[in-house]
Amino acid sequence: MVNIIGHSRGAVAALMAAWFIYSYGNKDIQVNIFAIEPVPGPGNWWSTFTTLSPNVKHYAAIYAWDESIELSSDYLFTPVVPYPNEKMMQKKTSKASNSLWPFSNAWKNLGEKVLTPDPLGRSTSPQPIHYDLYVCRGRHSTLSGNITTDSKYDPSKNSSKFANVGDLIYLMARTYLSQRGTIFSESCAVTNTAHELRRAIVKYHDLFDVMGGGIYRTSRIYFRPYVRRIASGSGILSWNKLYMEDVVGDPPYEQYYPVTQERSGCSWVKWYFL
Repeated sequence: MVNIIGHSRGAVAALMAAWFIYSYGNKDIQVNIFAIEPVPGPGNWWSTFTTLSPNVKHYAAIYAWDESIELSSDYLFTPVVPYPNEKMMQKKTSKASNSLWPFSNAWKNLGEKVLTPDPLGRSTSPQPIHYDLYVCRGRHSTLSGNITTDSKYDPSKNSSKFANVGDLIYLMARTYLSQRGTIFSESCAVTNTAHELRRAIVKYHDLFDVMGGGIYRTSRIYFRPYVRRIASGSGILSWNKLYMEDVVGDPPYEQYYPVTQERSGCSWVKWYFL
């Protein structure tokens, strides 16, 4: 068994690594992935990271709520939500593509034969198993431990109130890996419980509101510029992007996730709010 954790491009690399293990290594090796903000970037989006390979036993991913097109170059930070594999849908696994990598470019399309519903679409299928999607307050770098008020890198803007997000993700990642056999040589650096960290994030929700656009978050502005876009297909194509608030369902009212009046619907896959 292989456990992989990654943030941003590293999370995308984890998705690709699982395909490479399956296609060019031992197909019986199971892979668990803990992905933090899997963002492929503005280049080509290949099926090797828009789908989960058959050997992925469990997939957990956390996505930032307070990223938006108005505040950053959105095309650089559109995250991918990969299709669950067929085992997660409790179906027989289809024959995956093979290639003569590295002597061809066919490795880019290893996931083309994965036949499961779009995780961001509508479906009457039962919930996938071992496939967990989470939403957390903060922006792209906040989830990896950045504690500045605007998620950029000016240390004069550091605030310990934003550290609760990074601590929570660290605690979740460490727990996830430990439950799947990873042995750590050092004790956990976070002393607070997950419940305490989540309560602290809710307590300072107004700071995250400002981080993501302040009063404009819930106003009626055309094209919802302060709402994050996500994609399960090629995120470089604007028509493949969906408003995150239209996919994740209704946030728990006691957690103060800002949404616009235009928000509607949800995908068939259940999301969890941290």
